[in-house]
Amino acid sequence: MEDLVEKLKNKFSKKKVLITGAAGFKGAYLSFILKKIFDSDVFGIGNYNDHPKYVLWKNLSKTLDIEFIKSDLNESSKINGLLLKNNFDYIFHLAAKSIVSFCQKNPLDAWNSNVLSLGNFLDLVNKTQQNTIITVITTDKVYMNQEWDYNYRENDIIWRDDHYGASKVGAELITAAFAKTEMLKNNFGFNIVRAGNVIGPGDLNDNRFFTDLFTCMKNNQVMKIRDEKSTRPWQNVIDCLVSYLLVASNGSIGKYLEFNIGQRHNDNITVKKILDLVKSKHPEFKWKRIENNEIYEARLLSLDTAKFYSKFDFVPKLSVEQTLNETIEWYMKLAKGHWTPIETQIEDYFYVK
Repeated sequence: MEDLVEKLKNKFSKKKVLITGAAGFKGAYLSFILKKIFDSDVFGIGNYNDHPKYVLWKNLSKTLDIEFIKSDLNESSKINGLLLKNNFDYIFHLAAKSIVSFCQKNPLDAWNSNVLSLGNFLDLVNKTQQNTIITVITTDKVYMNQEWDYNYRENDIIWRDDHYGASKVGAELITAAFAKTEMLKNNFGFNIVRAGNVIGPGDLNDNRFFTDLFTCMKNNQVMKIRDEKSTRPWQNVIDCLVSYLLVASNGSIGKYLEFNIGQRHNDNITVKKILDLVKSKHPEFKWKRIENNEIYEARLLSLDTAKFYSKFDFVPKLSVEQTLNETIEWYMKLAKGHWTPIETQIEDYFYVK
């Protein structure tokens, strides 16, 4: 781990890094890691309010000296002002409507946020930046899912017919259009990164598995599950973000690269196994299956990450089982009113004392 930290620090130390969606779950972690661990000059764009999902950002940002623009990516004047004052070495695009059920109920909002806002942002970046590596984070749910026992590879077809998945496919298409028609020739480099379900302490977004779990434990309620047999490529949030950083650090001007991110091996775990683990730690916990035909969710979905691991010398530090244990215990403490500082967990991951 020391060699990896040194390698990434050599790439990101003193570099100007812009993160869209900085107030979100992964954005908050990434902002802290880049600023505190790798000594980057971090700038953030995002929207936040009093919703509990932003508690993580509000806690972590107290210790960060970064310039943060409270804005969505359609507010051209605010974004352009930031871009005109700074030339960024790296841009990480995480801003998105990422909740499947929200996108299903608010389709125009999903398409506007996930596609049109990104197009507006890339247009502004193209007019103001140079020699910048742009890493766009999408999702495993862009792949045309055949519900087969097959790990999807980077060259498989991306196509979806639900609003969340389709809008994320749209995000990739609009990125490719900007990149390949003009920006790759204008001294930009692009990475497309697709990740599965990322978990860890601090995620309090609506309709997330662990947010629902926390709410039910806190209020002694029965947790409602749509499909306990569903499998997902779960991954620790810090392992995932280190993967993003490795991909970005390898980016090259004029190149357009795509990577699946996840565990080295197919460590998919069913929702039922997680429920059983929670039950073993919290015997009072109860759940029940509900029928919900309004929201489409694939039962079987997994990624082939061979391309990433053949390129990068990285071994995820935390197994799925270890991540699940630590995450469940963190939410159990939160249900009792105790917020365990996440800064310490991040620093321990990188051996920072």
